[in-house]
Amino acid sequence: MKVYGFSVNQDGPFEDMKTFDFVYLHGKLEKLNHFDLCSIDEEPTRDGIYDVKVELVDHSIYNTKLFFWHDKTKYSFQHGLIIEEHDYENLDYAKQKYDERVAGL
Repeated sequence: MKVYGFSVNQDGPFEDMKTFDFVYLHGKLEKLNHFDLCSIDEEPTRDGIYDVKVELVDHSIYNTKLFFWHDKTKYSFQHGLIIEEHDYENLDYAKQKYDERVAGL
């Protein structure tokens, strides 16, 4: 799987791609990209923690963890956070939200 960061004004290199709904770049990645929305080349089919590459709008590439889950509401919406592999504080935060199957971020 590979994730692509969007720019705030949507005129970046990946503007024609579909948003990865309710899944966000978080922590260091969001700061580096200046925006949290992203796209993915292949959406996961099951809840889990995945190793993914992220390409930001400046074409820098990072190794990351994707925490992907469906909430416990009646509609079971998908959610997720993508964290750079050495952003330990935010890795802990994402793991907590993943374990709780949080419905909103």
